[in-house]
Amino acid sequence: MTTSHNHQGLFLVLEGADGSGKSAVATELVTLGRDAGLDIRRVLRGSPRGDEAHASLIRTVGRLFAESDEIGARWDLLSLAAATQCLALLQTEVEDSVLAGGVVIAESWWHKTQVRLAIEASICGYLDPSQELAFSTWQQGLMPSSTKLSQAQQMTVLIDTDLDTRVKWYEAGGCVEPVYDPQGVVTRDPIHFGNFTERIAIGLRRRAQEEGWPTIRNGIERQPVELARELIELILTRPIIE
Repeated sequence: MTTSHNHQGLFLVLEGADGSGKSAVATELVTLGRDAGLDIRRVLRGSPRGDEAHASLIRTVGRLFAESDEIGARWDLLSLAAATQCLALLQTEVEDSVLAGGVVIAESWWHKTQVRLAIEASICGYLDPSQELAFSTWQQGLMPSSTKLSQAQQMTVLIDTDLDTRVKWYEAGGCVEPVYDPQGVVTRDPIHFGNFTERIAIGLRRRAQEEGWPTIRNGIERQPVELARELIELILTRPIIE
């Protein structure tokens, strides 16, 4: 195994609780990556690339999530739909680009989605406490995986932010993202947003420790470009298995 500056393809996943600044960091990362000579781009679920059949599937799953409260979609269906969307994106937008030497960035890929859905199912009474572990285990078994990419061509990084910072950014952004309060009512209250996303953050920190993901701390005192520089360094100096 050697460590050197390289342009081998990579699928880079940025995980983190809602409001942790992943999108802002990803935007800066694309700019810095191109400046560094990388063929780099983001996965954008709202405007999928590729053939229309797959793109339509990806957009339909997005609409299902957007309308899930109105139509009463349950968390088992949402978990299956999320896994299907990730697999479609993996096969149409990620694998070939990475094999050709490109860097593809995805934010909130599977782990955050799975953790959030399990928390929502518990809050809203879809699960009783005795079912939570079994449901989470079932969800983890749905995780899409590539048959083409090696482990060396995939990296997950946790963007971790404290509760107070997420609340401040949420308020500054107009409190757009809805969450569930402890009674299962949809709300945009900043306090409930902070408490809800802290549960997600705790779950992802545990996952990062178990899986050995690199963790980058974000906060009010940091600019997205600073985090992007750290990620560029991770990309260019990561170990390559010959």
